[in-house]
Amino acid sequence: MRVFSLVIWLVVLNIQNAKSQSMCVTAKAFGTNEVRLNGVNIQISENDVVIATQKTEKGMVWLYNCLYGKVYKFTYIQKGYIKRHLVFDLRNIPESISKEKSSIDVDMTMYKKKELAACKSQLVVWESTPSGTLVFDAVKSEFAWTGEEGKAMKTALEQCKGR
Repeated sequence: MRVFSLVIWLVVLNIQNAKSQSMCVTAKAFGTNEVRLNGVNIQISENDVVIATQKTEKGMVWLYNCLYGKVYKFTYIQKGYIKRHLVFDLRNIPESISKEKSSIDVDMTMYKKKELAACKSQLVVWESTPSGTLVFDAVKSEFAWTGEEGKAMKTALEQCKGR
């Protein structure tokens, strides 16, 4: 009996330790009118291999634990909308931070393809460009979004939509 109890205790301890060395991601999808979208498929990939897929339903948010030391890609797919994705680079996290559990809320704006008909030639580029990449900023000792691609893409999408 004691050996069995010890094994269970060690398994629970390992699960708790793994959860503390992770980032909890809350993913939501909105239309350009800021209304939450239902039925958006969110694919989570690790090393370009899809490891999970979840569909947004009934306005509910979706949670996923991403382990530190890995790179994840969240891809938002909805029929009639352009595909959007984010990258979470959770490598190079200092040990002092990796012992803590982090969380982040992600609100993704989805753009209807028909609204962007004037910029049809750019859709392929927009669908392959990350809307943002999350990394750990060692100087500020915090997580931060990098690159200007996401901001530039949002500006271009808004300008195209306005045509």
